[in-house]
Amino acid sequence: VEDNPILARVEVVDRIPAAEPAEVEAVCAGAAPQLVVAQATIERVVARAARLLDLHVAPDGAHEIARRSRGTPRIAGRLLRRVRDFATVLGEEVVHARVADQSLTRLEVDALGLDAMDRRYLTMIADIYKGGPVGVETLAAGLSEPRDTIEEVIEPY
Repeated sequence: VEDNPILARVEVVDRIPAAEPAEVEAVCAGAAPQLVVAQATIERVVARAARLLDLHVAPDGAHEIARRSRGTPRIAGRLLRRVRDFATVLGEEVVHARVADQSLTRLEVDALGLDAMDRRYLTMIADIYKGGPVGVETLAAGLSEPRDTIEEVIEPY
């Protein structure tokens, strides 16, 4: 892991296990397989990271954090740490979905995992440029953000 600069940035390295029966049933019922597997995997990543932080996260709390992480372990870890901070301030010993939802809503992370910058970016493309095309330099100027921020922080998701 240390030899790979990408994997070295990930706080929790985990293997993706075989699909659970419920996941297989969901796929057979027409759910998008990558979303079903990713959600369950990210929930396990959140649960493991919580144990490393000595934080008790209920399954529904892990689900809520994973749901808003856009299928990215690094984002899930970042959101988990922010939720932990809110839970500490609120005096909550266990992070349930309610605590995770309150915390992430206060941080302006919506149900899709989009934050305020993501929404500004998408709104600009949809409303001002009528769905595009629009160049990255134009977006950077309109959002008052450096081109690198657009390319490396917003656009990958």
